[in-house]
Amino acid sequence: MGLPKTATTTLQIHLFHELHQEGKVNFLGRYLAPEYDDFYFKIYDIIKAVRDQSDEEFEKNLQQYIKQANSYIQENTLNIISEEGIAISYKKNNFSLDINKNLKRIRKIFSEHTIEVLLSIRKQDKIIHSFFVEVYPTIFFSNDLINTLDKYIQDGLETKESGNFYMYYYDMLVNQCENLFGVDSCKVLVFEDMKQNRVRYIKTLSNALNISIKEVQKH
Repeated sequence: MGLPKTATTTLQIHLFHELHQEGKVNFLGRYLAPEYDDFYFKIYDIIKAVRDQSDEEFEKNLQQYIKQANSYIQENTLNIISEEGIAISYKKNNFSLDINKNLKRIRKIFSEHTIEVLLSIRKQDKIIHSFFVEVYPTIFFSNDLINTLDKYIQDGLETKESGNFYMYYYDMLVNQCENLFGVDSCKVLVFEDMKQNRVRYIKTLSNALNISIKEVQKH
């Protein structure tokens, strides 16, 4: 579960998807974005429902999602889902993107399987600016309350973990993952380690994916 702007796209393209093509994992997506011809995301409709549907609509269709998800799962193989949208917190009027809700819904859909979470994080001062610039045209531009970086930061400081800044409270994110899936099932991947401590970064990926360090380095 990579937070936006933590090199998740790089991992999706050069590690998860390539391992999938080699038959070493079952990557369910995401690879690239919907506007690309070779967009690949087997469970796109399920993740969209996880993020966007009301509680009533989601519960009504839950058994359908479970059946659909199970049809994509390969037994005795590591099945990987990578989607930044799961980890975005955003509220506007009656619409919200809620990480806690997303995680609980994912647990329901994949309740018959063992779930492990790899949470990719980055220094907050860097990710806040980078994320704002990235999604400004699609999210922030139309919201007068947070349509500048200063407003976004001020709103985050005022609402704290109850608002748009929840995704940056890493201690609470990790605790939530551990409460839902178990302490041993949650690992943290630090973006800065990619340059500053590459050995630890690769080792974390190797342990999480249960593949050799050499295999990670190859990609």
